[in-house]
Amino acid sequence: MSSPSTVYFISGAGRGIGLGLVKSFAARSDSLVFAGARAPEKADALNELAKATGGRVVVVKLDAGSDEDHKAAVELVKQQDGRVDVVIANAGIAEGPALTATGPPEAYSKHFATNVVGPLRLFQALLPLLQASSKPQFLAMSSAVGSNTLNLAMPNDPYGVSKAALNFLVTKIASEHGEADNLTAWVTHPGLVATDMGNLVVDFYKAQGVDVPFVTVDESVAGLTKLVDNATRETMGGKFVQYDGAELPW
Repeated sequence: MSSPSTVYFISGAGRGIGLGLVKSFAARSDSLVFAGARAPEKADALNELAKATGGRVVVVKLDAGSDEDHKAAVELVKQQDGRVDVVIANAGIAEGPALTATGPPEAYSKHFATNVVGPLRLFQALLPLLQASSKPQFLAMSSAVGSNTLNLAMPNDPYGVSKAALNFLVTKIASEHGEADNLTAWVTHPGLVATDMGNLVVDFYKAQGVDVPFVTVDESVAGLTKLVDNATRETMGGKFVQYDGAELPW
């Protein structure tokens, strides 16, 4: 395979939005996509995609809490190309319900470990490879539930608090590495997508008699792909942008 024009690294790529993004970028003949999955041996759809794309998808074992996995992933990327142009921190968890008065502290710790420390670990591991890119980009998958301004009524406080913390983390990455490394760092709300996580939200609202429309994985991925393709530090750096391009308040 000749040197790819764009190298992507996507965590949480075994299903849902992550898998959809891998499919989208791997459809391009000049791309190389490293697809992180916690248990690659169980990621059947991802493995089939890797076989079908002729080497454009490289499946990587990546547990959000494993330093060893991240070190091994970096070495693998170095062997293949030596740079990463776009990192998408997509791996995350959403468990609940849990409120501030009753939610166990362990639930907050668990969400923070995956949804905040996980993306931080990914950023720190891949930063040298991003610095080798002429147009590096770091995107973290957040949620409108993490917006302090919107303050959406969703009884999953550990998840919402972790996403608010993720938002702050990425604003710090943007301010510390935007100009210094020409890095475009931003967060997105992918929409209420018809995935395992999205179903939990819809079930909650339906129980209250509220009809909340789904966004399909394909719709979300199409919007996110367009945003990633066109992102610059001036247009996206340090911002919270929905899959359809609408900017959200912190």
